[in-house]
Formats: sequence, structure tokens, C-alpha cells
Amino acid sequence: MAGLLFFLTLVTLVVLLITTLISAIKRKPVKRKLLSMILIVGGYGLAWLCFFWSAKLVTVPLGTNICFDDWCATVTGADRLADGSTVVVHITMSNHARGIAQKPDEPRVYLVTAAGDRFAATATGQIPLDTRLQLNQSLQTTLTFTVPKNAGRLKILIEEGPFIANLVFPQDEQVFEVK
Repeated sequence: MAGLLFFLTLVTLVVLLITTLISAIKRKPVKRKLLSMILIVGGYGLAWLCFFWSAKLVTVPLGTNICFDDWCATVTGADRLADGSTVVVHITMSNHARGIAQKPDEPRVYLVTAAGDRFAATATGQIPLDTRLQLNQSLQTTLTFTVPKNAGRLKILIEEGPFIANLVFPQDEQVFEVK
């Protein structure tokens, strides 16, 4: 539903932009159309902020699939090494499509602190996250993170999609807890 609303808003803005340009070329007034575009962007932005502030991280058990269309990933384990600042995360990726190979679109994994700080992986295992998976194929990989020793409780967040996906209304996100 959130994706559909984003798409409809984007289409409306494109149509308004085209009609505004045509009106400007014909030397007709465009003030109302520009004001409409500003109101649409402002209204969407305000609604996005409300969703952003109300979204939360929901902890799920290890082994729970987080799926983006037919590409899924799950955390099967996480080890905090003796130095306290290195965390190794074990991930299983799988393809649940019904007939084609799948490759995720810009997959990302973060360690998130209670304060909301995010840490990206500093090293990956032999198999990258964006590996194309054949039908019903499943692969395991590891990611290594470096975090401050005083980072406290950490959660593992898996995301996928291009940067524009961040403009869709935020929703609750599933995370795994590092013990």
C-alpha cells in the first residue's frame, strides 16, 4: 500500500510538471500548478515523517526469513569476538522464486545500536550478498563488523533496494539481536 501511494504521488507530480511546462511554454499562468506540486510534496513529506517517527525495530528469532520479493536472508548466528569490538554475523540467503534465478537489488546489513547508530560491514565472506541465486538455492556467508567496545546491545538489520526505496513510507523493520 505504501509503495502504491508513493507511485501515485510520483505519477501525479510528473503529470503536473509536464502540464506546468506546457503552460509555461504557452505563456499561461502556472502559479496554481506550482502551488499544487508544493502542497503534494509537503503533504507527502509530513506523512513520511509521521511514519518514520512511529516505525520501530521488531526483534525476531534467529533463522527467521526476511524476504524482499523472492530473495530472502536470515541471520543464523552472531559472534562477538573476545576483543569486544568485532562482530561476525552468519547469514543464509535463499531464492524462493517460482522459476527464475534471483539477485537482490543493493542488499545491505547493518549493526544498529540502541541509540540508532548504524555500522556497515568492514569485511565480507567469500560469497557476497548480491550473488545471483538459482531457483530454490540457498547460500551461507559471513559479514564482519567493527563497532565501539561500549556499543552495548546490538541488533542486525537487513535491507534491500535502491536509495529511492527510502522515500516510501517507513514501516516497522525486523531485526535480529546479537547476544
